[in-house]
This record gives sequence, C-alpha cells and structure tokens, in this order.
Amino acid sequence: MNTTVTHSIMDYLGMYNEAVEGHSLPLKQRGKFKDRATAIAAVEKLCEEYALEITYQTETDSYYLAAMHPEKDETEDAEVAADPIVASLTEMQFALMNRIAHDEYNTTNGATPTSASDVNCWLWADEFAKDIGLTGKQVGGLLTTLETAGLIRMDKVAKKRGQADESSVWFTEAGFAAWQAVHQTAVDAAAAPAPKAKKAKKAKATEAVAAKKRGPAPEYKDEQVITVLVANPKREGSMAHGRFALYTSGMTVAAALAAGVRRDDFRWDTYHGYITIE
Repeated sequence: MNTTVTHSIMDYLGMYNEAVEGHSLPLKQRGKFKDRATAIAAVEKLCEEYALEITYQTETDSYYLAAMHPEKDETEDAEVAADPIVASLTEMQFALMNRIAHDEYNTTNGATPTSASDVNCWLWADEFAKDIGLTGKQVGGLLTTLETAGLIRMDKVAKKRGQADESSVWFTEAGFAAWQAVHQTAVDAAAAPAPKAKKAKKAKATEAVAAKKRGPAPEYKDEQVITVLVANPKREGSMAHGRFALYTSGMTVAAALAAGVRRDDFRWDTYHGYITIE
C-alpha cells in the first residue's frame, strides 16, 4: 500500500466499497469503520487477498484500488516499450492463467496450447485455487482483474435442475500473448530439451468450439449408453482426471452420474470427442 499519502477513514471506506463493487468481489460493502487503524487493516487485507493496490486518478483527483502490476526494472521497461501489446502479469495472475492454459492439455494431447483458441475450459475455481496454492477469494479477485484487463473472458452457463451455476473461461488474444511471454521465458530458463513433434490435431470442430460460447448442456436420458473413445486426456492428479476415470464403455448415463461424473462433463467430453452418448 502507498504509505506516502495520508488518507482519512472516509477515504479508506470509499476505496474499500468501490473495490468490492468495481471488481465484483465476493464481499459485502462496509457502512463504516470504527477507527482509522481498522480502516487501514481492512484495505491492506483487501489488497493482499485480491492483488490490488492504491492508485491515484488524476482526472478525478482521487484514490482507488486497482489491479496490481509487478514492479519492472529498466530492462523490463525496455522490453515493454519494444512490444507494447504484451501485458505484464503478476506472479499470481500468471499462476492462475497457467493453470487455465493447461487444464485440457497434458503430455497425451500436446502438452501446451499454441493459440488463444486452444484455451477454453470449465471454470472450477475451487480446484484451481487448490492446485496453485491460493484461496478461493484470491482466485475470484484474480479472475475479476484479468477479465477487467481484457486478458480472459468468462460466460455463465444456464442453471440446470440439480446442478450449480458454472462458467467457462477462455483467453483473449492479448491474454494468450501475456501468458505465452512469461511461459516461454520460464521454458527457456529451464533449458528444457526440445519437445517431440506434436501429434496432428484431430477434429477442426474442437478449435471452433473452443473459440465460441457454448450453450446449455444437453439433457441426456438415464438409459443412454456411454462409449469411451480415448485414454484419459485430463491432467493427471486433477479432479477432472479422476472423474474421467469413472467412465467405462457400456455404462449408462445414470450409472456415470451415480459414480460421480457431472452432467457438465458429458457436454465437455462429447464436444471434444472423448466419449459418445447414444
């Protein structure tokens, strides 16, 4: 937080409430703070949990909480100047984007995405938080700042009877460029051996589906039969990998649901050619 400027209790209250509303944080707005120390502590906690920082806006001569950007040295400034299109990412922002980028990619189907249209997955926020060592609140705040910056997009899927609201998340071109820049730097630093040639991508429909919004999941009947077409394509150790392992060819939709598969899995896995349901 910026400690060079003295803010009043009302200043902190305004910054807090504007951040909750402006960043769509899962918190309630505050009516007041009992004293200035409490106000400072609340805003500091907000900044820490949601990767925010106090920023001055000259147009309105006021302060607000904006998405935090990493500090850059002169070399980094020169790189940004040379390529102004690529946005900077904080460590936590990159961790979340990297988890999203690899949700459907592993050593079986290509290891890593090569374009923005490759990145489109279900938004399992609780699973992502666990995998990258953050809290659910932190992931929620990061998603908001990334979407506000135009690096990702999310869409709500219609609520179905017996299942919770879910969202899918995908990279914009700017988001892919930002993620790829950091990811490639990490790969180069590790001096990893050149990867084997990627297997030819089947189904042009996969890329088309990843690049557009998807509609509500089909309502499969309990007696319809599932056929598994590929070896488990999900990231090993993930919840999605565990659920895919529950499939067996010849089982019914009802049996799969009873075993722990989600209806949303049916939509994703049939769209990508992993299973058929007939």
